[in-house]
Amino acid sequence: MRIFLLIVYFLLQDVSGCLVLHDYLNPDMRGCKCPAVKLFNQEDVRKNEGGRYLEDHQVWDPIVESVGDCFLRIMCKPVPGVRSFLTVLFRSNGPPIYINRVVANQSTFVEQPRSIGDFGCKEYNGGYAWFFHEAVIEDLSFACVADSHSCDCPQIEVDTDSGAIVTNQMPLATDQCGFINARCSASDDKPFLYSTTTDAIYSGKGKGGYASSIHRYEDLLCVRGKELTWYIGNLKLDNLVVKCNTDERAQWDCGMFKAVISLQEFKPHHIIGVYSQAQLGTILWMLGDQFQIICEPEYKPVVFSANNEPIEISDQAPAIECAYNPMTNFASMWVVNGIRVFDPAGAWIKLET
Repeated sequence: MRIFLLIVYFLLQDVSGCLVLHDYLNPDMRGCKCPAVKLFNQEDVRKNEGGRYLEDHQVWDPIVESVGDCFLRIMCKPVPGVRSFLTVLFRSNGPPIYINRVVANQSTFVEQPRSIGDFGCKEYNGGYAWFFHEAVIEDLSFACVADSHSCDCPQIEVDTDSGAIVTNQMPLATDQCGFINARCSASDDKPFLYSTTTDAIYSGKGKGGYASSIHRYEDLLCVRGKELTWYIGNLKLDNLVVKCNTDERAQWDCGMFKAVISLQEFKPHHIIGVYSQAQLGTILWMLGDQFQIICEPEYKPVVFSANNEPIEISDQAPAIECAYNPMTNFASMWVVNGIRVFDPAGAWIKLET
């Protein structure tokens, strides 16, 4: 009888619409001391300041579990009618972080469940907090987000005169038009993303053993809203063109980290915020995979970007970092206070009084 009951138990574990007799915790944090992890629904995405650009995409729950010392593993399973989707980390103090992509039911880098590099639970202010690249994440949440509209987005133009060569990373996925890579015919050039609303965007290449002349756009997504528009991360790209240009603009794996000489010069393509009348100091730093902007006492360091409000750098802030993209080691990104920045530029700022 015991053997028979055991067989019945395992037969009832099928999750494809059949009865499941057991309950399980999701998220299963197993005693982790960090704040509870939330699973976002569509209404949560709409209310999330950094991630509401994804509000019209189908959203469902991932499976989240803590292994060992708060080491998280996250898995998104497909749902009917959706073959391509992202695993997304949401927070209340910054834009979303894409941590996995599935195209035509196939993970694009490594198989799920996925973990997150440079992420963990640490002691903080007498308690515990989640950190990403040494910066606190507030209200940590996860969701699976559908990627179902890429072939309805405006066609991505390719400037072949510049030597740009663009291919689909998964050519057999006929319903996926945005999962592309790019390279240049001239070895000294690099591919950039151009749009009418940004300066040239360099998405970052692989580092170390993952470096390649081929650039993968893992986080290029056709976002559904009032209209269908291409985004890379949380940066909107109107009239998207892939074009090759000199690699002087990609002198680092993550691309240039500019110095602000004139705020007027940066206004067209950077978010300036309250600093439009600020006084600038002389910029000085040593660019590297990790570096800091240290100012004279009456000034404070601020990082401007194309995709976020200006980020003030406190004395306790982690170093600015050229890091691996969480989705793949074949791409990299600039991270400032735990936030990915596109086309970053640093400044010493003294506010007018």
